Formats: sequence, structure tokens, C-alpha cells
Amino acid sequence: MKCTTTIVPGQIEVTPIIYSMAFEYEPEARIISTLHFNDICYTRPLFEYEWAIDGTEGSLRVTRSELTYCAREDEEAQTFKLQGAWFPDAFAGSMAHMMDCLATGAEPMTSGRDNLDTIRCAEAAVISSNEGRAVELSEIG
Repeated sequence: MKCTTTIVPGQIEVTPIIYSMAFEYEPEARIISTLHFNDICYTRPLFEYEWAIDGTEGSLRVTRSELTYCAREDEEAQTFKLQGAWFPDAFAGSMAHMMDCLATGAEPMTSGRDNLDTIRCAEAAVISSNEGRAVELSEIG
């Protein structure tokens, strides 16, 4: 994983708020994720998040308002409109699911191990940005 960051002139935060991360899993599968967090963004209507995932079986692109998927063998992409907002709507379903699992004893779809792997990715991004090099997730304990 390789990450670059920058600080925006005049920003309130003390750490970088613009991130660009590239994950490489296998020669045919890559995820390029660009995250832009900016509390001083002057053009809110143009402010957008986008994730693009290209893999051996297809490609996926996600913005705040839609998800587009195209399987490798398909000629046309499928687009799905997303409703609600990232926060709090995106968390309501996962929190309700977790509360249901706690009540019923069912296994959650997202495990504690998944969350630890997310933290490993975040730590690798910080190291990559600070040291200016690609970081293998295996380097992170």
C-alpha cells in the first residue's frame, strides 16, 4: 500500500486532511482509493468521495450518490442509486445488525478481525505517507 497526504493552507486540523491511497493485492487486482477530508472546503457542491475497485472479475465505482458495477464478461454496467447520507445512515444498519447479533447470539457479518485489519490499513497509510514508501500490510502487527 502506498499513501500520500497533504495539508491544505489554512486548514484547522493539525494532520493532513487530503489522502490518496493505492492498495495492490495481486497483479490483476488493485484498489485506488482517494479520500478528501476538508473542513474548509469552499466549494461544497463539488466536494465528492469516490472509490474505484478493479479486479479480476469486474470493476466497481462508488460515489456518495451511486454504485456502478460491471462484471468482466458484461457489455454494460449496472448503476444503483444510493439513498441517505454516509453519516448517520451508513452506520444505522450496521449498528442495528450488531445489536441484533448481541440479542440473538448470531455471528456478525463484520468481525473484530475485520476491524483490526482496517486499523492495520490506516497505520500502513500513516507509515507510507511519513516515510515516502510502499508498506506491506504484513509489516503491521
